[in-house]
Amino acid sequence: MIDWRHLSENNENYFSHLGFALKVGLFFLLCGAAFMIHSVLPWLRIPKILNLSEIERRAKRWHMYTLERLFK
Repeated sequence: MIDWRHLSENNENYFSHLGFALKVGLFFLLCGAAFMIHSVLPWLRIPKILNLSEIERRAKRWHMYTLERLFK
């Protein structure tokens, strides 16, 4: 479904939305790749920057950002 109001409802312009969505999406893709490799080669450690604690920390920070931008 196309929501033409998405940007305005979230107080964002096209480029700020693009940057945020790309940053989040690429991070999760990289984490997913690291976990898939680790599943096949369990002796290879997942780097700290991609581990579950870091995923949780970043997700909380990004969530707070999304809440804050709603009330700008």
